[in-house]
Amino acid sequence: MHFAYALFVESFREAVEKLRRGEYPCDFPEGSFPPAGPFSAPEPVPG
Repeated sequence: MHFAYALFVESFREAVEKLRRGEYPCDFPEGSFPPAGPFSAPEPVPG
């Protein structure tokens, strides 16, 4: 488990460095970010 986490951290850091250099696309490892929440439109403003 420790080895798998170390690989995850290494590939995350590599992606961050690519992003900082402006290299696109920079692929972050799967599971780096939580899934997007459901979209909900803003409520209309009365008036």
